[in-house]
Amino acid sequence: MAEARLVFAATDDASVNAQVCAEAEALGKFANAADDGAGGGFLVPAAVRRGRLTLAVSTAGASPGLAAALRRRLEEAFGEEYAPYLELLHELRGIVQQAVPETGGRQELFRGMLEWELLPLLRNGRADQAELRAKLARRVLQDPTPAGIEAIGAWLRVYARQMGHE
Repeated sequence: MAEARLVFAATDDASVNAQVCAEAEALGKFANAADDGAGGGFLVPAAVRRGRLTLAVSTAGASPGLAAALRRRLEEAFGEEYAPYLELLHELRGIVQQAVPETGGRQELFRGMLEWELLPLLRNGRADQAELRAKLARRVLQDPTPAGIEAIGAWLRVYARQMGHE
């Protein structure tokens, strides 16, 4: 335990958990017991991970069951499509950062990209993600302006309808 920085006590014996935490804290370590999350030196939130997206819920130990239930709701609301969505936004962000020198202009383009109907397209799984990524990157590079971003949004709506009718 001397080299540890973070200690979890997770036995089925509350007295053992308490002893482990007391020893860890005496050594200056952060400690937490599975049966007493609120009494520990740190909180462990219920988390949902979707690639670069991390959503966390904590009730500060008041109700781990509620935190778990809320995590399940988040898992339903933020599906697996968020992982490729964020990868795509990350890639396009890099393109915009290279093409547009001023921060204000870039921010306007980023906000415009969030208006695109990409999530439903990624959710239904009909679009070839590599092809879509390449087409979007090319279009953003061709016209990295607010009008260009708006035009891409219109193109995406047509593209999505085509994908839905295949």
